[in-house]
Amino acid sequence: MKATVNGREYEVASYGVHLQPTINYIMSAAVKVPEVFDRAKEAGKDLEMAINAVLNETVNPKPQLADMAQLFAIVCRLSRQEAEQVEDFFQEPESRGKGRDKKGQRDASPSPV
Repeated sequence: MKATVNGREYEVASYGVHLQPTINYIMSAAVKVPEVFDRAKEAGKDLEMAINAVLNETVNPKPQLADMAQLFAIVCRLSRQEAEQVEDFFQEPESRGKGRDKKGQRDASPSPV
Protein backbone atom coordinates (compact mmCIF):
# COMPACT_ATOMS: atom_id res chain seq x y z
CA MET A 1 0.00 0.00 0.00
CA LYS A 2 1.12 3.55 -0.57
CA ALA A 3 1.41 5.95 2.36
CA THR A 4 2.30 9.62 2.39
CA VAL A 5 4.04 10.95 5.49
CA ASN A 6 5.18 14.56 5.74
CA GLY A 7 4.73 14.96 1.99
CA ARG A 8 6.89 11.94 1.14
CA GLU A 9 5.40 8.85 -0.51
CA TYR A 10 6.36 5.35 0.63
CA GLU A 11 5.40 1.83 -0.35
CA VAL A 12 4.47 0.00 2.86
CA ALA A 13 4.02 -3.75 3.38
CA SER A 14 3.03 -5.79 6.40
CA TYR A 15 5.76 -7.53 8.38
CA GLY A 16 6.46 -11.24 8.19
CA VAL A 17 6.11 -13.66 11.05
CA HIS A 18 9.90 -13.68 11.51
CA LEU A 19 9.69 -10.04 12.68
CA GLN A 20 7.08 -10.70 15.39
CA PRO A 21 9.71 -11.11 18.16
CA THR A 22 11.20 -7.75 17.15
CA ILE A 23 7.74 -6.15 17.24
CA ASN A 24 7.14 -7.66 20.70
CA TYR A 25 10.50 -6.29 21.87
CA ILE A 26 9.66 -2.81 20.57
CA MET A 27 6.26 -2.76 22.25
CA SER A 28 7.70 -3.95 25.54
CA ALA A 29 10.73 -1.64 25.49
CA ALA A 30 8.67 1.39 24.50
CA VAL A 31 6.68 1.36 27.74
CA LYS A 32 9.57 0.74 30.14
CA VAL A 33 10.71 3.77 32.08
CA PRO A 34 14.50 3.78 32.51
CA GLU A 35 15.78 4.59 36.00
CA VAL A 36 18.63 6.84 34.86
CA PHE A 37 19.33 9.02 31.84
CA ASP A 38 22.20 6.86 30.54
CA ARG A 39 19.87 3.86 30.38
CA ALA A 40 17.27 5.99 28.62
CA LYS A 41 19.83 6.90 25.93
CA GLU A 42 20.76 3.23 25.50
CA ALA A 43 17.11 2.20 25.33
CA GLY A 44 16.45 4.87 22.72
CA LYS A 45 19.29 3.58 20.55
CA ASP A 46 18.05 0.00 20.92
CA LEU A 47 14.50 1.02 19.98
CA GLU A 48 15.73 2.93 16.93
CA MET A 49 17.74 -0.11 15.78
CA ALA A 50 14.76 -2.44 16.24
CA ILE A 51 12.36 -0.09 14.42
CA ASN A 52 14.92 0.28 11.61
CA ALA A 53 15.07 -3.52 11.30
CA VAL A 54 11.30 -3.64 10.76
CA LEU A 55 11.12 -0.64 8.44
CA ASN A 56 14.04 -1.90 6.32
CA GLU A 57 11.93 -4.92 5.40
CA THR A 58 8.56 -3.21 5.09
CA VAL A 59 9.04 0.33 3.74
CA ASN A 60 10.49 1.56 0.47
CA PRO A 61 12.31 3.90 -0.04
CA LYS A 62 14.30 4.07 3.19
CA PRO A 63 12.33 6.40 5.46
CA GLN A 64 13.46 9.76 6.69
CA LEU A 65 14.08 9.88 10.45
CA ALA A 66 11.14 12.27 10.92
CA ASP A 67 8.77 9.75 9.27
CA MET A 68 9.80 6.59 11.10
CA ALA A 69 7.31 6.65 13.98
CA GLN A 70 4.31 7.21 11.70
CA LEU A 71 5.49 4.57 9.25
CA PHE A 72 6.03 2.06 12.04
CA ALA A 73 2.45 2.67 13.20
CA ILE A 74 1.17 2.20 9.64
CA VAL A 75 3.12 -1.07 9.24
CA CYS A 76 1.69 -2.38 12.54
CA ARG A 77 -1.87 -1.39 11.60
CA LEU A 78 -1.58 -2.98 8.15
CA SER A 79 -0.14 -6.18 9.62
CA ARG A 80 -2.92 -6.36 12.23
CA GLN A 81 -5.59 -5.90 9.56
CA GLU A 82 -4.09 -8.68 7.44
CA ALA A 83 -3.92 -11.00 10.45
CA GLU A 84 -7.60 -10.30 11.19
CA GLN A 85 -8.52 -11.13 7.59
CA VAL A 86 -6.72 -14.46 7.88
CA GLU A 87 -8.46 -15.15 11.18
CA ASP A 88 -11.84 -14.32 9.63
CA PHE A 89 -11.15 -16.67 6.74
CA PHE A 90 -10.77 -19.60 9.14
CA GLN A 91 -13.94 -18.83 11.09
CA GLU A 92 -17.14 -20.71 10.51
CA PRO A 93 -18.61 -19.62 7.13
CA GLU A 94 -21.84 -18.33 8.68
CA SER A 95 -19.97 -16.07 11.12
CA ARG A 96 -17.51 -14.53 8.63
CA GLY A 97 -17.61 -10.76 8.68
CA LYS A 98 -19.77 -10.58 11.79
CA GLY A 99 -18.37 -8.58 14.67
CA ARG A 100 -17.09 -5.86 12.32
CA ASP A 101 -18.21 -2.29 11.87
CA LYS A 102 -18.88 -0.60 8.51
CA LYS A 103 -15.15 0.07 7.98
CA GLY A 104 -14.29 -3.58 8.56
CA GLN A 105 -12.80 -2.97 12.00
CA ARG A 106 -13.45 -5.42 14.80
CA ASP A 107 -16.50 -4.52 16.87
CA ALA A 108 -15.33 -3.59 20.35
CA SER A 109 -18.67 -4.37 21.96
CA PRO A 110 -18.77 -7.45 24.16
CA SER A 111 -20.05 -10.56 22.50
CA PRO A 112 -23.11 -12.30 23.96
CA VAL A 113 -22.31 -15.48 25.85
